[in-house]
Amino acid sequence: MSLRLTNMDFKPGAKLASDANLSEVAAERGIEFFLVAFVDLKGVLRTKMVPASAIKQIQRDGAGFAPAATHMDFGPEAADMIVKPDASTLLQA
Repeated sequence: MSLRLTNMDFKPGAKLASDANLSEVAAERGIEFFLVAFVDLKGVLRTKMVPASAIKQIQRDGAGFAPAATHMDFGPEAADMIVKPDASTLLQA
């Protein structure tokens, strides 16, 4: 069995301002889901899939990540980490 990697076909679009309304962008570009992501202190990419219908709330309040679930040496009593998307980093495949 061999693994073949190919380049993803990213759709071109004007770079957005960091505070651009992602709900409007989703409607204009036909985006159904966003992958909100951050890199943790150990260099591991952590993600959460967010439906376009909820991205306005995520932009306002952030997406919560439980530190215990991200294996960052925290117990279940640790407060959630909040990640807010930066619209200027949007890539659409």
